[in-house]
Amino acid sequence: MSGSPENILSLKNANLDDAKSAILLTIDGSNDKIVSSVLFLKQESPNLKLVVDISDNKYRDIIKKAGADVIINTEEISSNLLFRSLTDRVNVLFEELLDNTYGHETFLVNLKKEYV
Repeated sequence: MSGSPENILSLKNANLDDAKSAILLTIDGSNDKIVSSVLFLKQESPNLKLVVDISDNKYRDIIKKAGADVIINTEEISSNLLFRSLTDRVNVLFEELLDNTYGHETFLVNLKKEYV
């Protein structure tokens, strides 16, 4: 679902009562909007697992304190991957993980207790 993090109706329409997790993406570097969204979502649904994208690491601590479970700076990762692709073969690993046209895919499934 997509919507403005400043619009409480958009966030409520995300069906928080049934959601187990959510991903909050930073658009145009609006890390301050992410903080308010994390606070709202954790207040409305404390058990919700929040994965948050940030564009500036100076917001990492405040977003963690607001309740984010996982914080990823995708801009930083992208830059590092581009550089690494020049110097070593890490790109082969990431192509395998991210491209589903060949190789293997990863799926999450619930197993019966007898298989655990």
